[in-house]
Amino acid sequence: MARRLKVFCWSDGLTAHTIAASSRAKALAAWGFHRDLFKDGEAREVEGGPDYDAALAAPGETIRRDLARPPSPHTGRATRVAQRRAAQRARLEQIEASITEVTEEERAADGEIAREREALARKEARLAQRLRARRDALEDKRDEVRARLRR
Repeated sequence: MARRLKVFCWSDGLTAHTIAASSRAKALAAWGFHRDLFKDGEAREVEGGPDYDAALAAPGETIRRDLARPPSPHTGRATRVAQRRAAQRARLEQIEASITEVTEEERAADGEIAREREALARKEARLAQRLRARRDALEDKRDEVRARLRR
């Protein structure tokens, strides 16, 4: 026989987290806590409230409610779906912002590399000109010495 579901709640001050579970331990595990929030007085069993019915309708799923906004009269599946979509949209915006940041870094790096290439090309041209002038001067001296030897 299945154990009777109980409804447990805790809050971080900004969000209320409510879940229907058969035990405190299962509620803590679903919330991802290893320490006992019940012992600390941060979590408690509830027998009513704005999220009570929604939690019982979806056992094992955490119902989250923003405490900055007034509670919705219907905190059910539609609200959970909307919350998930809002979280996914927020995550998408975060990822897109990161992509933009990486793209800007890439453009800056490309510009810096282009400047370095131009500087290296100028250095290469100066060096080639200097070496060509030295080689030409040496070849001229060689030709003079050969001409003297032939006389």
